[in-house]
Parts: sequence; C-alpha cells; structure tokens
Amino acid sequence: MIGPALHLSILPTSLGGFLPTQVSEPPTCYNSPYEQAWSTWSTQQPKVMPQAKGAKLKIGSIKLSAIHRFQTGLRRSAKQMTQFQQDIETNGLLRPLSLVYFKEDGQVFVRDGNHRLVALTRLGCPQLEPDQYNLEVFSYRDFQEIVFKTDSDGKLDLRKSWITPFDPKTHSRKTDLKGFKFFIKNLFDEQSLPIEELTQFILNNAYLYLD
Repeated sequence: MIGPALHLSILPTSLGGFLPTQVSEPPTCYNSPYEQAWSTWSTQQPKVMPQAKGAKLKIGSIKLSAIHRFQTGLRRSAKQMTQFQQDIETNGLLRPLSLVYFKEDGQVFVRDGNHRLVALTRLGCPQLEPDQYNLEVFSYRDFQEIVFKTDSDGKLDLRKSWITPFDPKTHSRKTDLKGFKFFIKNLFDEQSLPIEELTQFILNNAYLYLD
C-alpha cells in the first residue's frame, strides 16, 4: 500500500485516446475482475463527495444563464425540486454555489449546487451575487487528469482526489457519481489495487461516470 504522502497525477496525452464516442453503454464482456466486481457493487449512497481545489476568484455578479452544468440530470425528483424551490423562495439561498472558472475561455460551470442553480433559474433569479458563490480557477487540462491523494492513514481521500477525467467541452458526467467514487475508494483502500491498474480501470470504463 502506498503511504500517506501519495499525490499522483496522470494526464492522458489525448482524451480521444480513451474516451469513446458513446460512453453510456457498459461493455459486453469484462476485461478484469474489478470490472465484474463493479457490476455487483452495492447500491449504498455514501455522503462524502470529492472536492478538487483551485485558486479562488471573484468576478462580480454572474448571470445564471452563463453558468453551465457538468451533468444534465438531477438526483432530486420533481416533487422534491418543487419543495426545494419553495424553501429557497421562503428562506433565501443558505449555502453558496461552488463554481469552476476555466481560464482558457472564461466559461463558468457549477461543480456543487446543481439543484440550487435550477431552483434559482425557475424562480426567475437573474444572477448570482459575489456572496452567493465560491469560484475556483481551473484549466480544461486539469479536468483531464487523474489525481490520487491519500489521508494520514494512507486511505484514498475523495475530497482531494480527482478520479473522473473528462473534457467538459465534449462530454458530460453522470448525475450520481457517489457509487462509482466509493467503488474506486474500495479498490484502493481495501483491495490495494496498484495505481497503474486502478488508473487503467478508470480510463477503460468511462461509461461508468460519463453520459
């Protein structure tokens, strides 16, 4: 097992090298026992989600129409969204949205706060004020990396790791990634899968996290 000092960043030379044109369908056969293990992975819903870190930035008010999303779907049902929207209308926005600013072209995406963004849009809110968002600067190259970071116990730290490499300009991620991320954590922590094999599994199975 690699110790707590691990910080490994892997960047494919080209996304086209591992991301298929269509990634929504699983393979017809398994290339490793870990792919087969995924097919029977439990449906538990862990609560911890990874948070990659970038430089902080404030750019004044941001129009909601200018904010893009990494995924198209929502985890909440229509009824839950209606209730959530009513709660924001009554109590206001209680938690800032987490946004990503791509330095190459200035595009802004929501990283954490998809439900809040949709609710605010439906309420007719025109923009986010600086105190309603946290914005971090990234490059598109950053999002194509795989980054493994461990905690003091040598366990994979999902909050600091980045294990769903993709190009936001050409692909979108699945709505719910918690199962996939904790499956990778299980392979790393419990099965001690070598980094090279774990990386290859992620690259070869983009359909698990991309639409």
